[in-house]
Amino acid sequence: MKQFRRPELKSDFEAEPSRADIVAALDAHELWLKGEREGKRLTSQQLPVTVRGLVFDGRNLSRSELQAVDFETCSMRGVNWTEADLTGSIFSDCEFSGDTKFDRATLLLCRFRNCVGVETASFEGAEVESALYEGCDPNHKEP
Repeated sequence: MKQFRRPELKSDFEAEPSRADIVAALDAHELWLKGEREGKRLTSQQLPVTVRGLVFDGRNLSRSELQAVDFETCSMRGVNWTEADLTGSIFSDCEFSGDTKFDRATLLLCRFRNCVGVETASFEGAEVESALYEGCDPNHKEP
């Protein structure tokens, strides 16, 4: 499978962002979605290349631009990824359940490895042609 690598772009942080920085970026994205002046769209440059063990439950990450981010052992219950660009991102050992939505999201070259609950997520109108599902739920049905 073709690998997607994050382009070398200037990060918003001089050093690797802390958990507090990541949560602040998630909060700013939700403000941006509401049209608040202090809000800012969530992009790959605001996150480390690998995000480990973070709880995203119930977050609205629609219209985020998170290309080539590796999410490891994250809880993604009920996350709204509608119209997000997740090209080249990898979800490893993550949990999706509840009302998780990838509707109209871009999931080109995206991988789901050993994830739980992917079969319950909505993928209506998502670009999933080159997405891979490895070791996910035994009853998983690809969208």
